[in-house]
Amino acid sequence: MWDLRLGEQHDPHLRPPWHLPRRLDHVGQERVRVDQAPARGRERPEGRGRRGRRAPPRGSGGGQARGPGGDESARIRARRWDEFKKWQDWYVGRGIAPGPSKLDDEARLFSEEAIGLGAGTDFDMYDLVGAEISGPGSELIPRELKSFGELYDSFGAQIPPELMQNITRCGYTRPTPVQRFAMPPGLSGRDVLCCAQTGSGKTAAFLVPTVASMMRCHRGTAAQATPFEGPCRPHALVLSPTRELCLQIFDEALKFCHATSFRCCRIYGREQARLQLEELARGADLLVATPGRLWEWVDAGVISVVETRSLVLDEADRMLYLGMESQIREIVERHGMPSKENRQTLMFSATFSDKCQELAAAYLFEHIWVGVGVLGGAVSTVTQQLQRVSPEDKYDNLITLLHKFMEIGETAGVSTSGSSCSRTPRARLRASTRSCGNRISTPAPCTGTSSSTSVRRICGSFAAAKSTS
Repeated sequence: MWDLRLGEQHDPHLRPPWHLPRRLDHVGQERVRVDQAPARGRERPEGRGRRGRRAPPRGSGGGQARGPGGDESARIRARRWDEFKKWQDWYVGRGIAPGPSKLDDEARLFSEEAIGLGAGTDFDMYDLVGAEISGPGSELIPRELKSFGELYDSFGAQIPPELMQNITRCGYTRPTPVQRFAMPPGLSGRDVLCCAQTGSGKTAAFLVPTVASMMRCHRGTAAQATPFEGPCRPHALVLSPTRELCLQIFDEALKFCHATSFRCCRIYGREQARLQLEELARGADLLVATPGRLWEWVDAGVISVVETRSLVLDEADRMLYLGMESQIREIVERHGMPSKENRQTLMFSATFSDKCQELAAAYLFEHIWVGVGVLGGAVSTVTQQLQRVSPEDKYDNLITLLHKFMEIGETAGVSTSGSSCSRTPRARLRASTRSCGNRISTPAPCTGTSSSTSVRRICGSFAAAKSTS
C-alpha cells in the first residue's frame, strides 16, 4: 500500500497502522472508520452524543472552560501525550532504536546549491566592521581570529574533530564579524548577548558553540542501541520567532551534526502534530522550535527541559515584538529548566530595546556583550531600497521590478500585507510573465496564515527559479 503523505510505498512493518491518513472515496469524501461508525439498527437519540451523553448546542462550547487550565486544554494535553506514547510503544515493541534524523540527507545538506549560498560574500569589506566587546573577563578571550583554522587552533579542546570536519564541508573558511567576535566567548562557556546586523551570519555564530558543548558534555541519543523511552529531553534548545527561521536554523544544525550520534529535531506551528510527534518519540539532542508549539509540547509532557544545558534565543527582539515573552518565560521558569547559573544562554538580537535588556538580565549570567556593526541595520553587503507607492499602483510597480530582475539578475521585492497579497491580480501578472518568456512563474501568496506545506513549496519553487535564471 502507499503512504499518501510521503508519496512512497508503505511497509506495514515499518510504520504503525494509525500513521496512514484516512482513505477518500471516489467523490473525495472521507470514509468513516469502522470503529467510529455508529452501530447499525441503533439510532442515536436526538441531542445525544456518541456515548449517549447529552451533546452541547453547537457553538456553545459545552460550558467547558477553554484555554490554560480548562477542561478542554486538559483533554488536548492528554490526547497529545497518548499519541506520543503510542509512537514510543510501537518503537519499543519492534525494538527500533532512535537512529539519525530522517531529514539528515547528505546529498541535500551538502549539495552545491546549499553550500554555495554564501558564495560571493565580500569578506574584505567585513574586515572593516568593528565590534564592541565588554563584560567580566572579556579581555582574556581571543578576538582576532580571521579564519576557522585559527579558531580551531585556539579552541581545539572545545571543538570536537567531527564538528570541525562538518564546518569544513559546509565551506566555512573565513568567519563573518559576528562569528569572529561571538564564537570565542561562546566556546569559552560564557553567556553571550550579541547585537548584530541582519544578514551577518548569526546562525553559525551560536550553533558552533552550542553543538560543540553538546558533543563534549552529552551522549548522543542516536548512539542508543535500544528504543528511546520517556519525554523528549533535549540538551540544547534554540528558540526562533518564525517557522521559516526555524527551518533555516534546523538545516544548519543538521549539517553540523551530520554523521554523528546526535539527533536534531524541529517543531513549529501550522504543521501536523503527528509528524512532529513521530520524530520526538525517538528523542532529540538539539531542538529548534518556535515558542508557541514548544510551550504546547512542554505543557503536554511530551518535551522536558530539565536537562537543557544550552539555551539560544535567536531574534529575541522579534519574539518580544510578536508577544511571545509569556510563552518563553513559561518554558524557562516554570518547567524545571536549569537556572542561568547552571546552563549556557546565548541571546542574539538585531536591536536592543528595554524589553531585551530585561530579558537578558533575567536569563544571562555574567554575560559577554558583543555589539557588531551598526545596531538595528543591515550589513553593508545588503542594499535596502524603499519605494513609496500608492496601493493601486503597487502591482504595476511589482511588474516593473520583475522585468528589471530578469534583465539585470538582481533580487527585488515589494512588501505588502497578507490580506492584500492574497488578492493579487494574477491575470495581469500572468501576462507580464509571458512577456518575459515564461522565465518567472506566477507569484503565489505567502503570508503568515499560509500552511507550512505551502510555505515550503513556494520557497522551494522560488529557489529553483533563482538558481536557473
